[in-house]
Amino acid sequence: MASKEEDDLRVDVMHVATYLPLIMLLLRAAIFLTVMQVLTIVVGQIHLIVVVSAWFVYFDACLFKNDASNRMCGFLVPAALMYGNNRLIDIQFESNASHNFNCHISSAVFISHYVLAVTWATGSIFMLVYVFVDMPHLKLDLQVLSFFSGALGVGMLWTECMTKPFHELLLRAIMFYILTFGFCLLHAYTQHLHYRRYKTIGMHISLHILFVNMYIVAASVLLCIILVFYLFRNSVALNRHTQDSVPNTPNMPPYTSTQKHRNTPKTQIEHLGCADPCFPSKEIEEDALRELMLAKQAINMA
Repeated sequence: MASKEEDDLRVDVMHVATYLPLIMLLLRAAIFLTVMQVLTIVVGQIHLIVVVSAWFVYFDACLFKNDASNRMCGFLVPAALMYGNNRLIDIQFESNASHNFNCHISSAVFISHYVLAVTWATGSIFMLVYVFVDMPHLKLDLQVLSFFSGALGVGMLWTECMTKPFHELLLRAIMFYILTFGFCLLHAYTQHLHYRRYKTIGMHISLHILFVNMYIVAASVLLCIILVFYLFRNSVALNRHTQDSVPNTPNMPPYTSTQKHRNTPKTQIEHLGCADPCFPSKEIEEDALRELMLAKQAINMA
C-alpha cells in the first residue's frame, strides 16, 4: 500500500514538474503584456516602451535561461515582437490619418496580406506535419523552410494595416505558448523524431499565430488538434501491436522449485516478472552455485 502511494506521489510530482514551467510562462506573458499596455496608456512614448520591453525580456531570459522549455518557446521575445508590431501599426495609423491611409477589403494590399498570411500558416503547418509524421521518402532542409517562413512573415507584416485589441493579443500569446510548449513535450514521445530536427523550427512553427488573422489562427489550431489526435491514435495502435506481438506466458508462481529453475531458459526467466531482473533472487544464486560445484567435481573426477 505504501509503495502505491509513493508511486502516485511520484506521478503527481512529475506532472507538476512538467506543467509548472508552462504555467509560469503564461503568467509572465500576461504580466508583461499588461505592463506594456498600462505603460502605453500612461506614457505613450514609443522609445520608452521599447526600452522597458527590452529590459523586461532581457532579465526574464537571464532568470529562466536554464529551462529548456522556455528556451524552446523563445522566452518573452515572441510576445514582445507581437506587442511592438501592434504598437507601431497604431502609430502608423495616427500619422497617416490625415492622408486617408487605405486599408479596405478591395485594396490590393489587403488581398496580398491575406495571401501571404495563408501561405505563412500553411507552410508552418506543413513543417509541423513533416516533423511529427514519418515521411521516409521526403527530405527537406528545415533551415531553408524556416528562412522562407520568416520572409513570408515579414512580407505579411509589411502589408499589415489593422491593429489588434489587448484581449486579442493576450489570447494569441496564450495560444502560441501552449502550442509551442505542447509540441515541445510531444516530440519526446515520438520515436522516429530527431531532436535536432524539431529544435531547428520548434519556436517558428506556431509563430504565425501571433500575427495572422483570427480566422487563419482558428484553422491552424484546428489542424494542430487533428494532428495531435492522429499522433495519439497511432501511438495507441503501435502499443497494441507491440503487446500482441509479445508471446503470452502462463501465470506461474516464480521460483518455487529448484528443478524448475534448472530447466527454465534464460529468456523465460526474464519474462516471469522479477522485481528487478538485474538482481536475481537468492534461490537462483544458490542453484547456480550448486551447478557450478557439480561441474567442478565432474571435471576433477575426469
